[in-house]
Amino acid sequence: MINRLRRNFVLVAMLSLLLVLAVILGTSGLVNYLSLTRRADQTLEMLENGEGGFGQMFPGGPGQGAYPGSPGAPGGSQGTFGEGSEPPEGFPGGSQGFYEDDGSFPDGPGPEGFPGSRPGGEQYRSDDLAGRMNAELPYRSRYFSVALASDGTASSADTDRIAAVTEAEALELGEKAAATGRRKGFEGVYRFRLSADGATLWFLDCSSELSSFRGDLRNGILIALGGLAAVLILLILLSGRIVRPLAESYEKQKRFITNAGHELKTPLAIINADTEVLELDIGGNEFLTDIRRQTGKLSALTADLITLSRMEEENRPRILTVFSLSRMAEEASDPYRAAAMSAGKTLKKEIAEGVDMQGDEAAVAQIFGILLDNAFKYSPENGTVTVRLEDQGRSALITVENDTAEPVTREECDRMFERFYRGDAARSASGGGFGLGLAIASAAVSAHKGKIGAEPVKDGRALAVRVVLPKNL
Repeated sequence: MINRLRRNFVLVAMLSLLLVLAVILGTSGLVNYLSLTRRADQTLEMLENGEGGFGQMFPGGPGQGAYPGSPGAPGGSQGTFGEGSEPPEGFPGGSQGFYEDDGSFPDGPGPEGFPGSRPGGEQYRSDDLAGRMNAELPYRSRYFSVALASDGTASSADTDRIAAVTEAEALELGEKAAATGRRKGFEGVYRFRLSADGATLWFLDCSSELSSFRGDLRNGILIALGGLAAVLILLILLSGRIVRPLAESYEKQKRFITNAGHELKTPLAIINADTEVLELDIGGNEFLTDIRRQTGKLSALTADLITLSRMEEENRPRILTVFSLSRMAEEASDPYRAAAMSAGKTLKKEIAEGVDMQGDEAAVAQIFGILLDNAFKYSPENGTVTVRLEDQGRSALITVENDTAEPVTREECDRMFERFYRGDAARSASGGGFGLGLAIASAAVSAHKGKIGAEPVKDGRALAVRVVLPKNL
């Protein structure tokens, strides 16, 4: 049990950490991806507004001409447009078209959308527009456009600003993007946007950004896996210390039950012997009969507690043999045939032949005995008890099903394997008992690395207890 507790503790801790890391990585990746697509959409919007270039947003971009005052611009360092060169309409400075020496517009805001356009002639600074209107954007952007015909098919393509895509490939990408029916999205590594008039598809190469995104995500996953491995090693090393107080308490409890059981055997045996002597001396009476009955119950309870304690010992020495599970099922159910007939009950057997397993033969026989005893004890008159054994390849399935006097609920089925638990139907039955039988069966099944469970069948009018045992330990 302690080893199982350690495993469950490590498993729960690792699953919790994995969930937290997955949420963190997923949220971070989603935020980065949305940021990537937002920047791409903003760039495509600039291209659409600039009619295929960055001239309105970034005078001086590649192929758009330098803005005044920049290297290679008309007018040189004075920032004029030069002789015979006209400034943009509404450009501050009139026909001279110059900036002040400090880089500001002399008469307040420049033309709409022009970099440096600030009320009051504030100085232009490129970092004010970082992420949206970076001055390097025209130089690092690779894009192309596809014109759409009235029927929505690609008619022509402009690939002057990208070398990795031919005109035929651009038309193919345009056809695919148009077929999606979306105004924006991805086609491979290219982010596309449909113009407002629906006549042009703009494509932006996002391969570098997507590669960086995937690399960051991959590195994050690798780091998270490394962290998980480190935490797993620490949990394995420290889990023993964490559960040690509980393990010590559990071991003390088991030792107490075992020692108390052995200590109770002697006085119970003496009471039984004295009762027999009194019966011989003064004859039987109701008081002596009651004493013998109660001491018998105490003896049975003590034996059950000792058996359960021993079953739950993880390092308990066991004798493993190969035996016929089919033969054991037949031999375990045969003694109940006469009891079934006398009580007006029906015993059905559906036992597969040739099913063998390796295990503790005595413990497995005890499982059969407990399940059959409970089934007959708590089934009503004229009820039916069915014993099934099925071969499932590497494991064997044992099912003991019995009718019930009262409907059985799922909650009762989940609690049946607790120590001393007896449902209302059990208490009203004639058999009594201590509620330890199924707990002992569960411990025996766990010792064989199997599974045991109960569930209501026939709309709750019957109970089925199923045991799965591996054929080889």
